Amino acid sequence: MVVKPPPSKDNKNQKIEEFINKGANVIEENLKLVKDEWVLTSLRIPKSILNEIDSVRKNRIGITRNTWILETIQKELKDLKTKTE
Repeated sequence: MVVKPPPSKDNKNQKIEEFINKGANVIEENLKLVKDEWVLTSLRIPKSILNEIDSVRKNRIGITRNTWILETIQKELKDLKTKTE
C-alpha cells in the first residue's frame, strides 16, 4: 500500500479556488465590480422556464441560477454587439 503525504494547505486552497471559479465565466468579468455597481432587481419568470434553466445548469457543478442567468444575458449581449458591428 502506497502512503502519500497529505497535500499542502496552499495546494489544497488553490485547488478549492480553481474549483469554485470553474463554475462560471461571469465571475471573472464581474470580480472588478464594486458593491455599488450592482443593482438588485426582481424578475418574473414562468416556473416552466425556471425548470428548464435548472435542468440545463445541473450539468455544471456549483453554478447558481443567478449566475447562469447573468452568464446567458452576457453571451446574448456579446452576440448582439458582434452582429451590429
